[in-house]
Amino acid sequence: MKILTADQLNNATFIGIDAHPNSHTALAINRFKEPKGHLTFANTAEGITEFQQWIQALKVQTQTLIIGIDGG
Repeated sequence: MKILTADQLNNATFIGIDAHPNSHTALAINRFKEPKGHLTFANTAEGITEFQQWIQALKVQTQTLIIGIDGG
């Protein structure tokens, strides 16, 4: 696990994914809980591609992109 500096955390984007059998919902926020976007996408290869494109559209620094998945 990499430890991030305070500056990296302040500039990080956090993406939380609520996973379900048929679809997933992703929410992007910054450290201060300010929303950057959200997306619901199908649990298919096409849906995952849509999610990847959505991340790119957020224009975040991938070095400070933190993704967490809530699996049931």
